[in-house]
Order: sequence, then structure tokens, then C-alpha cells
Amino acid sequence: ESMTHTTQQQRRRRRPKPSPPLLLPLFLAAALLLRAADAQQGFPDDVRMETRLGVLGLKPDRDATVIERKCDKMLYEQVALRIALDDIAHQNYTILDVSEFLPNAIRTMPVYTGKTMGEIVGNVTGWAKKNIGFCAQHELIYGINTTESVMLHRIEEDDLEKHTVDLLLGPRDVVNYECQMLKQMASLGRLPMVTWGCTPEELGNLEPGLPTTSITMLPEYTESLRSHAIMDFLHDHNWDKGHVAVIYDQGNQKILQLIQALNSISTCSNGPHDVRIHAYGIDTSSEQEMDEIFEQIADGNFNIILSDMSFLNLPHALYHAREHGLVGTDNIWIFTKEFTPTQLAVATTENVCDLLDAHECAKEDKDLKFGELLHGSFAVGWTPGGADYTTMANPWERFKAVWSEQKPEDYPDLGLPEDFFDYAPLSANAALVYDAAWVGIVTYLNGVAKRGNFYDTRDSNMYDVQTLLTNAATPSAGNNSDLSEAHLHVCADSSADDFRVGLAFNGVTGSISFNEDSHSRKAIANIMNAVNLQWGNNSLEPYMYGKWPYNWNSEWDGLCNFPDASLWERRQQLTPLKYGSSEKPPAYRSSYPTSEVQSNTDDKLLLVIGILVATLSLLGIGILFLFFRYRRAHKKILKNEKVAKDFQFEWETNAGKALTMLSSLIDTMGDKNQSGETKASHEEKLAQIKRFLLAQDARVEMKSVKSSIEKVGAERYTPEVTAYLMAQALNNNRFEKESQVYERSNSFRKVVVDESDIETVLMKSMKNTSGMHPAEEGDSTEKKSFQYLRTISSMNREALEVISPVVDEVIINQVKTNLIASLNLAANGDATFNVFELARLTGDRPLSTLTL
Repeated sequence: ESMTHTTQQQRRRRRPKPSPPLLLPLFLAAALLLRAADAQQGFPDDVRMETRLGVLGLKPDRDATVIERKCDKMLYEQVALRIALDDIAHQNYTILDVSEFLPNAIRTMPVYTGKTMGEIVGNVTGWAKKNIGFCAQHELIYGINTTESVMLHRIEEDDLEKHTVDLLLGPRDVVNYECQMLKQMASLGRLPMVTWGCTPEELGNLEPGLPTTSITMLPEYTESLRSHAIMDFLHDHNWDKGHVAVIYDQGNQKILQLIQALNSISTCSNGPHDVRIHAYGIDTSSEQEMDEIFEQIADGNFNIILSDMSFLNLPHALYHAREHGLVGTDNIWIFTKEFTPTQLAVATTENVCDLLDAHECAKEDKDLKFGELLHGSFAVGWTPGGADYTTMANPWERFKAVWSEQKPEDYPDLGLPEDFFDYAPLSANAALVYDAAWVGIVTYLNGVAKRGNFYDTRDSNMYDVQTLLTNAATPSAGNNSDLSEAHLHVCADSSADDFRVGLAFNGVTGSISFNEDSHSRKAIANIMNAVNLQWGNNSLEPYMYGKWPYNWNSEWDGLCNFPDASLWERRQQLTPLKYGSSEKPPAYRSSYPTSEVQSNTDDKLLLVIGILVATLSLLGIGILFLFFRYRRAHKKILKNEKVAKDFQFEWETNAGKALTMLSSLIDTMGDKNQSGETKASHEEKLAQIKRFLLAQDARVEMKSVKSSIEKVGAERYTPEVTAYLMAQALNNNRFEKESQVYERSNSFRKVVVDESDIETVLMKSMKNTSGMHPAEEGDSTEKKSFQYLRTISSMNREALEVISPVVDEVIINQVKTNLIASLNLAANGDATFNVFELARLTGDRPLSTLTL
């Protein structure tokens, strides 16, 4: 929608204002536009089409040395691309038979850029800017109502110089953010792009809904495939249960994706792999730094080492690793990149000292070949070609045959070594580039045209109208433009993602088909392979280990969706494999215990679990706190209710009995008074009795008092204990001659009581009580009364020690002092004891409800 909106704005901006000199050409253009529908048709079979290709990163580097040129895989990509373009131009279907897709001959005009990102971005930016303008002109002039089209128009001599490219091939080797930037530039510039150096993850094609005009020759989840192939290789030798060192060129960001995938596989549930990756970035320009890193690896006692270093940096790394005892014996080096024949030739012929700095190599190693350091190592990389083919008659075998027929003098600008074509191109890059060229032509140029968006405008004279509208020079009448040749121009659309559907053919790399959602090639069987490098007879030779995976399932579309069993299919070799210096796989070793190192994912999982446990613990503590607060409040409520009941019970029992006894005593004494005593004397007795009101029930035997004291302990007083305490206080005062009674309000006054004590009062009470119940108890009642009083008198002060009340929170500290002093007066029988003062201090509560 955004591209359509932009095109409409461009149309409005580019529409010129009518002027009298241009009215005639415009009327002519309007008439010709009515014939534009006739221009929309299929590809003509009598025209040779020409298209310009922008090749990113394959420009020959003329400043490279012979060794650098031999070790660079770009040589294989350059030669493979030229073979593909020559086959396309001559309609040579010897290798690939795609005549059904593209029946016309196409002359391609490649425009190469250098390796640097600045040069690549600069060229792509300029091409995208020009292509936006040309596509807008096409749609305006020819009345094209779609944002995606393929056009044939006449070739003019000046047109080629100002024209943009029609297709981008590449980039070959860039990092993820550079891939995404080029993808966005190609999409905005409406340029098709076919790359073999950017994975779908790096392009961002795995995110649905993002606009793109790019296709990648690498399969979906590329890093997952590579990491699983490496993990299965380690699993086959029981090397995936411990720690593995990974070394790479410092600053190489692409390897970080592979390291992350390797670590992530270990976290897959029910997976057999349990590898801990230790990554080390190495700067080969610093010998001290290299020695420090390899010393760390040696201290870790690693014997399994993965390397993603470039071939030219390997001599430095391997030589310093050898000085620390990390090369040979039971040390296994696994390289994550395949080796080309020219690289193996350099390792065979070159001394390691010639590849190092002069001061870096020891004299005794001057004859040491680089290939000797690679003996017993393995290389795991992409299968060079023919991955899933099961017969010898396939495009890969035909490609190798054509390759062997080439000669170095056919490519003078590349500086190829003389034996360059003596070996098959054992580099996957060569086959990928060859297929990418065909995919770009077939997918975009033919695929878009078949969708009904092809326009042939060679003989419509519309070019004259275009030159008028763009203020360009009008072609001369003597123009001898050949209509049998035409320029094939493409305006790609990022929203048109269905033209890849149905595109499938057998390529050099294997069978080719594309995923509509991710705009990437579908994975196939045997896409990875591994070789064993052996040094023998002064030569470094590769021996096939096997291919991975031996079959493919479309459901393996995620990092953790691969099966647990190893997918390597090992090939039988007459020459036994070499593992370091041995023919048997060595046992894994490392000084790191597996239990000490945890992956980042495990640490995060433990952190989350810890947070959840802490949260649940806090919730549990909060619930327990609320529960105990509730229980405490509930107990206080029950205690208060019990105190209230006890107060009511004791008042109704003790005080009620006392008042009843006093009332009966007064009435009885008044009836039996023969000595003329006045009512005042009775009131004096009443005052004396009221003074000791708390000794209500003196008829209880002391056995009951003792058992009550032992039963309740130090918790609270009982009525029996209260009576006992008051009795003790009275007995201590029994020998005093005078006692003062304090009256409360006007009902009481200060009187003198002669020889009055609790015994006299109780005896009279007993007699009166017995009078109320005649002859029922007789002498036994009186005998029991005197026995009880005798028991009370005989009690000593030791019985008081069992009573240890608890401090009552109700009484404040100021009241406590006065209350204790008042009770001491009562306990000692002091005549100054004031019962009403005691009542004021206790709030008129019975002593049995107080705890001290």
C-alpha cells in the first residue's frame, strides 16, 4: 500500500502542465495509450533481451597477493557466476534444463562492486534512486496500473549509461544488520535481489508482514541446521556432555549467531545434548593476546575445539595452540567452514613459517608444513553440490564436468592458478552462485511476466512521448534501433509474494524450491557434510566422513523440533579416519565439572523460580500473620467475656450471700436483744461486717481452699481464696483492742468496736443460721464452725506463696503502687486499712477478677 501511495504521489508530481507547444504530442500520446492494452502480452520469441545485473562484492581485488587470492573463496564464486551468465546468454542448458521457464536468449550485463560495505551501499543507493524514477515514468507514460511489471523497450545508445540495474545478485558475506539494510534499500528501490550470503534470519524474512523483494539461497533456520549438524557430530563421538571451546576472529559478528544457537540447543527439553560453549575471540595481530587465550584453553584442559576462523588466520592460531599442547595427540579441531581445493593446496605446499611473521616462527619449525597442523581435524560445512541427488546423472555432476573443461587463460583478470580447474569446486559458494543467477532470471523476470504484468513497447513510438515528458533529446530520424533486441526492465513489488509459488527445478546445489512465507529456499536432505583432513605422503587430503541429515522432514522448522537421534549418515571409507594422532575417537576431557557451569537460560529460569518462591513465601507469611492476629483477638474477646461472667457470678454469689447474711443477722439480733441494746449497736456490727465484705463464705473447709489454690495456680483468685486471705488478715489483727471503721457517705460513721473479730461475727452468724434451721444440725453445726475457725487460725503464711497473680494490664503504674500498699495494710491487719479506698483503686471490682 505504501509503494502504491508513493507511486501515485510521483505521478502527481511528474504530471507536466499542458502547454500549447506540447498539445499535439500529448494528443498523440493519448491516442497511443488506447493501444497500451495491446502491448501487454507474453514474451516474444524473436527478440534477444538485455538486462543489467548489479553483482555485490565480486569485483576482483587486484591488490591481493597470490596466497590471498588462492585462499579466498571468491575466486570460485566469480568463475561460477561467469559460467552461469555465459550459459544464460547462449541458452546453454547443458547443466540446468530450464528452457520451459525462459525460452528467450538474455544478454546479461553485470556491474561488479567491491567487497567493502561502503562501496556496496553507495551503488545500491544510486541504483534504487534511479529505479524509482524510471518505474514511475513507465507507469505514467504507458498507463500501467500495477506497481509490479516487466517491460521491453528499445535500446538506445545513451540509455545504457543512465539506466539503473534490473537485478541485484548478492551480497556474498555480510553481517545481519547489513543484510537488513540492503534488503530495505532493494525493497524501496523496487529492485529484485537474490543473495547467497544472507540467511533468512539476517534478512528478517521470518517476521511475517515485512515487505521484501529479496530471495535467499540459504534455507530457513540456517543457523539451526548448522548448529544441529555440529551437535550431532559431537553426539556421535560422545563429546556433547561437557565443555567445548570455540575460537573465532575477533570482530566477526556472524559467528555469534552460531554460538547462540549451539547454547540454545542444550536447553531444548528431552534433548540429548548437554554442551557448555566457551567462546574466545582471537586477534591474530597480537601474539601476546593469542598466547593468553590459548593458555586459558590449556588451563581448562579442553580437547574439543571448534574454529570459525578465516583460512588465512588459521596458521597463526594453530601454531600458537601447538606451543600450548593443543594440537595433535587427543586434541580434536572441528572447523565450521569447508575448505576449497586451493586452500588445501596452500596447506600442502606452504611452510607454516612462510605464512607467519618472521619473528613469530622458531628456527626448528622452518620446514613445518601448514597441512601437518591440520592432520586429524574435521571440517563441517555446506555440501558443495548435489545434496539430495541419489543418481550420478544430475546437474552437480554436469557442473563438475563443465568446470574441468575451463582454462585459467579464459579468465585473465582473475589471476587463477594453473591447477585451479584440476579439482572439483569443493566449495558450496560456487554452486550457490551458479544457481542464484538462474533463480534471479527465472524467478523475477519470467515469474513476474507470467502474472500478466509484461509490457512490450518497442514498436509503439511511445519513446518519443517519453522524451518529451522528461525533457530529453528527441531521437533523430536516422535512428537505426534494432527491434530484435530490447532492454528488459523490472519494477518489483514487495507486496507480490505469490510469484514464487510453483517455481521448482533441479539446481547444482540440489533440488530448489522456495518458501512463500520466508522468501527462502526450502531445506533438503544432505545439505551439510563433514570431511576428515589427513596429512600423508607430503599432502593434505580430505576424506568424506558423512552427510547430514540423511532425510528431511518439513516439520523440523524450529530449533527444538529436531529428533533426538543423530541424523548423520556416515560413508564407508577404505582409509580409516584420523582423530588427532589416533585412529580412535578420544575421550572427552575438561577440567570444568559439568555441575559448576549453568547456561544463561538456566540462570534466568532459576531466577524466575526464586522470585515465585519468594512471592509465595511472603503471601504465606502474610496469611499466617493475619491468622494469628485473628486468634489473638478472638482469645481476648473470650477472656473479656469470661471476666464479665466471673464478675457477675462472684457478685451474685459472694456479695449476695454476704448481704443476705447481714440482713438476717440484723433481724435476728434485733429479735433476741434482751439487754436493751440499741439499734446503733447493730449498725456498728453491720459496719464491722461490711469492712470485711470479701470474706463471704467462711463455712468452706480449708481442704477446698487448698485444692482450689493448686487447681488455678497463679492465674486468678477464687471466692474461697479470697475468704482465706481476708481471714488471715483478721487473725493477724485479733489481739488489737480497738478497730476503726470508716463509713462511706452518711450511712457510716467512725465507731469503736470492742473485742470484735471475724470469729465473733461468724459465731453469731452460725448461731443465727442454726436458729433459722432448728434442730437439724444441732451441735454438729457448731462443732464444725469452731473446727473451721481453728483451721483458719492454724494456717501459716507459707500457704500464701502458691498464689502468684499475673499483672493486669488494666491498672496503670500509678494506681499499682497505691493498690499494693492498701493490700499490704489489709494483709498485716493494720487499723488504717480503708476498704473504700480499696474499692476506689480497684474500680469496685472483686479481688478475684484482679491479677497482680
